[in-house]
Amino acid sequence: MSAQGPNENRPAEPSDLATRPMPDKHTLISLDRRFTAQQMQRIRTGLLPRQMEDKWFIYWSDGRLCFHRSWTGSCIYVARFSREHARPMQHWPRSRASATG
Repeated sequence: MSAQGPNENRPAEPSDLATRPMPDKHTLISLDRRFTAQQMQRIRTGLLPRQMEDKWFIYWSDGRLCFHRSWTGSCIYVARFSREHARPMQHWPRSRASATG
């Protein structure tokens, strides 16, 4: 994930931008990917959009990596991680209704 903006060392936080919750209707996808401690540190930093072309706002909260569209604040993906293996256990993309309509 790239530089954060004015305070590049600060992790992205849920309160940094207005967000909308994940729709109640969504699809669950299982993943099996392991990360090193260094990779997890970088993942937990998230991503703050710095300019209009940056489409994502990504932050770490309660063991989950949350992906929101930067302009609308809509939650598109959530990845939940297992602490023992530093890997995402579940991944929730946007609802099927949103994806097809």
